[in-house]
Amino acid sequence: MLYFFDAVLGLDRIRDPEGSEFPDVEAAMAEAGKTAAEISIEELRRGSRVGADWRIEILDTSRSVLASVLFYEVLLEPVADMHIARMMRRHFLGSPDLLPAYQRSRAALEDSRAIAENVRAVFSEMKQRLDALS
Repeated sequence: MLYFFDAVLGLDRIRDPEGSEFPDVEAAMAEAGKTAAEISIEELRRGSRVGADWRIEILDTSRSVLASVLFYEVLLEPVADMHIARMMRRHFLGSPDLLPAYQRSRAALEDSRAIAENVRAVFSEMKQRLDALS
């Protein structure tokens, strides 16, 4: 089957225009792991950093994502506890368990922004009144 490998490096996406043949998605994931390791090694040799969210997405011919291989997994999983690696994977790729907490955090952020805007408006009004008295 034909698989495409898009490298997602932070906000940059490097698309695979040709794709490669593999017998199954597991074989494609193994190849993506090798590629992630090679890119990581090259970045580290240059003195650059490897982003925690960098990944290689494995896509089918309709460009639907079938799987993702995170660079940190390739670098850390051999020495890291598997539980920690799974927790980080859920964190970076999303987990239904984390969605309610994320939504509460976003709501709290929006509330904080609204309060800050109200405080700015009150101080601005107070300043205008003081300036009018002067």
